[in-house]
Amino acid sequence: MNYKTIFAAIIAANAVQAGATTVTFNELTTPGLQTYASLDSGGLHFTNSNGSSGALLVWGTSDVSFNADPGRATLSNNYGGTTTTVTKVGGGTFSLGSIDLADVYNNAFGGDVLFSFTTGTGTTTQVVSLDNLVGLQTFVFNIGGLTSFSYLPQTTQGPWIQVDNVVFDTFVTGAVPEPESWAMMIAGLGLVGAVMRRRAVSIAA
Repeated sequence: MNYKTIFAAIIAANAVQAGATTVTFNELTTPGLQTYASLDSGGLHFTNSNGSSGALLVWGTSDVSFNADPGRATLSNNYGGTTTTVTKVGGGTFSLGSIDLADVYNNAFGGDVLFSFTTGTGTTTQVVSLDNLVGLQTFVFNIGGLTSFSYLPQTTQGPWIQVDNVVFDTFVTGAVPEPESWAMMIAGLGLVGAVMRRRAVSIAA
């Protein structure tokens, strides 16, 4: 095994160790749209400030022209100008890697969405803007130590927003690894160094 193979194995092991979880809402897929007061999906809990039994909706497979993930499911707020809050099922902290957004009718409307991120030290905000494009757009955050995050459509149609593919409890490519990942990478780099030294000795001999 050469050092390139070992290094590739280290990267792969680190990716597995990171263990990304992606909430797709696909287990909620039905022919028509469904409404919820709140819902759990893929380890995250979603609530909406409207508070009614139909505060959230999930687009179904028959909503071909509206659903930005055709044949599967996406989540939307059912009432304009309301805030959807996300926590980890069972409590605890988590990291948000990225999230996919589309305007509620998937008709290239565009607009701004206000995100709020709450950690043990306070709350920060960030506004993201949808392009005037059809389909889901990915927004990368890579924020750790969250107790919750929320999003409020501001100038999108409605204002509503549909979301999908919420990647959490990991960081996406290019982020700073967590301590356990650093330990694995350092051990692996040590192994690469040892192999390269051994190879150098063999060549010199």
